Amino acid sequence: MSSVAEFQVFDQDEHLRLNIPEEPFNTQILLPWARRLPTPGRILDLTAGQGIEAHTLRGLGYPTVAADLSFFMLQNAYADRRVLHEVTSLPFAPYSFEGALTKDALVFISPTDRVAMFRGLKRLIRPHGSLLVNSQISTHMKIYYRPKDSNLATSEIVANTQQLFPASKTGHGPWIDQIAQITNAGGHIFMVEYPATPELILGQAQEFGFTPVDMQLYNPHTIDTQSNRWSPLGRFILELKKQ
Repeated sequence: MSSVAEFQVFDQDEHLRLNIPEEPFNTQILLPWARRLPTPGRILDLTAGQGIEAHTLRGLGYPTVAADLSFFMLQNAYADRRVLHEVTSLPFAPYSFEGALTKDALVFISPTDRVAMFRGLKRLIRPHGSLLVNSQISTHMKIYYRPKDSNLATSEIVANTQQLFPASKTGHGPWIDQIAQITNAGGHIFMVEYPATPELILGQAQEFGFTPVDMQLYNPHTIDTQSNRWSPLGRFILELKKQ
């Protein structure tokens, strides 16, 4: 098993506390999920941001590594084990983790990068471990950019997602052309939000051997609980088990 000491890790920083833990998610989903993992091994928060969930898990005795692409977020994170890296190329040995989680980030990860993410998680998570997903629901693509020769930022919403994001093992599709049109015209793209729905994520995850867990194990009396997802307002939560 790899050690986090092999990678670029930042010391604890007491500055910039932007967010606080979300207690309903922590108590109803996150902690029960951690307790249900096969053995009390390591957990990877692969889109950790400030590491709030990683910090919560470590405080309860679950060794957790917080990974994120943003140096700024990690530098000011709660978590004390932090790795600066992308979700597409996580630098850990095979079967390093019992479980992994991602929260509030899938809408910012492109379909091709999600494919690379699931491929990497298939390598990193031990058999019968799982991935916990907590994401905003998005049914369209939104591109934030500044056109050429303009000082004003704008955005463009693209709604025909079934045509732009066809089912694909690679994640490729006409959505790439929408972004290329702006850059080819000299525009500067700040950020892109991608569609993220339970159906899209489940479809990609199942290509890599992940299967949905019955979410009624967590919230059997909640009307927003379906067999394969929990749907609080504007969001969805999935547990995807590795076979």
